Amino acid sequence: MIESNPALGVKRFKGRGEGFHTWTEAEVEQFQTTHALGSKPRLALELLLNTGQRREDMVRMGRQHLQGDEIAVRQEKTDAPLMIPIPPTVGEGVGGGSEDQHDVLAHRIWQAVHTRWFWKLVQRAV
Repeated sequence: MIESNPALGVKRFKGRGEGFHTWTEAEVEQFQTTHALGSKPRLALELLLNTGQRREDMVRMGRQHLQGDEIAVRQEKTDAPLMIPIPPTVGEGVGGGSEDQHDVLAHRIWQAVHTRWFWKLVQRAV
């Protein structure tokens, strides 16, 4: 163990603001009431709430990752392989579409989805 603290004297980083707002239970319920099961915003919310994945990992989930009643993914940040149970509230949202289309969030029309698009979708939906 070293005897001196190398962080002593380092100026603290000044952040810009309070960070991201954490939704309350009431806000989640309001979102769920506004967006029906099967809609893209609701599918995104259910995947985030029920899989515990980062948005970067969640938007890459697709048909190619489905293995029975689980989603097999490899996290972008940690490179950790995971088998995640498909949440019941997601249901058919991940099972439809054609074989050559992949992203779960593309839902019925199975268009390519990117993180930036997803973020804009959430901002518009709130």
